[in-house]
Amino acid sequence: RALTNNARQSQEHKVRCIAHYFERVTASTPAGFVSFERKVLPRGSLSGDVTYPDSDAWMKSSVPLCPFRVISSGLIEDEEEEALEVDFANKYLGGGALSRGCVQEEIRFMINPELIVGMLFMASMEDNEAIEIVGAERFSQYMGYGSSFRFVGDYLDTKPLDAMGR
Repeated sequence: RALTNNARQSQEHKVRCIAHYFERVTASTPAGFVSFERKVLPRGSLSGDVTYPDSDAWMKSSVPLCPFRVISSGLIEDEEEEALEVDFANKYLGGGALSRGCVQEEIRFMINPELIVGMLFMASMEDNEAIEIVGAERFSQYMGYGSSFRFVGDYLDTKPLDAMGR
């Protein structure tokens, strides 16, 4: 299937983000670490472990959630406070980042290219799994979404490192 001119341009701009990453890291090696961890809730009870509830259990549960705050304005990557950022679009880490995809998850993998590494060793997730990634640095500024996605320049990530250097 042929790409429209705008879709072709968005793909070219994804490549520009990755090229920009390599320009930055070859000019100055980034400090810190990135960690990847698969989180799994067992499906059945194993010696008192917390188990993965089915949808019926969730519907009947009266256990309160821990306190949390939802930030519904702005872009997920621009949040200044320490926050848990959640992406639940795809069971495959990165979604279509290395193919034609160019929406939330794919854009995040382009502006934070260190995330792409996880696609090599994190197989698809089951319903009872999540992948936690901490410490991926942002390198690119962008505008647009989908076929209007465009790399617009360098981004200096000023978020502080945690105690583990992430």
